[in-house]
Amino acid sequence: MSAALWLGLAAFAAWLTWALRRFQVYWETGQRRVATLGGTLRRTQGELAREQQTAERLTGDIKAARRQAETIRGDERAVRRQQQEMVPPAPTEILVPTEFSSSTNDEAWLAQLTPRFNQPIQPEAQPVRRVLIWATGHQAALSRARQIASERQLAVYSLQPFAKGAA
Repeated sequence: MSAALWLGLAAFAAWLTWALRRFQVYWETGQRRVATLGGTLRRTQGELAREQQTAERLTGDIKAARRQAETIRGDERAVRRQQQEMVPPAPTEILVPTEFSSSTNDEAWLAQLTPRFNQPIQPEAQPVRRVLIWATGHQAALSRARQIASERQLAVYSLQPFAKGAA
């Protein structure tokens, strides 16, 4: 019996060695897997921390941009209000008694009329009024300008042929 016992003990020792080796292989595999997962977890945590820092920085940038945009909107509103309150300059007016000349020989003349010397100048009145006149020559234009000026109680300041850029 001693040989069977020794044979049984040898088989048991071989099986135990094989089982311990398998256990050691599984243990090492598990440890490697834990180390790999731990490294992956640390890398993922680092990436997450960087993403959170980026998100916080972007949140701060967005808040600063919103404050800047609100400041700019307020400035724009103030400028618009200021522009609305400003009175635009009075447009240059040219009185046109007739739209077209009465004959083909007529030329366009621009007469400038001003208040007469004996009349006070009203603040709302324009100091110079322009009148477009159709006439065949300088004398006819001057006569028509004097007629229009007397109707409006003004005086003829100047008379010149009407050309582009004269107004």
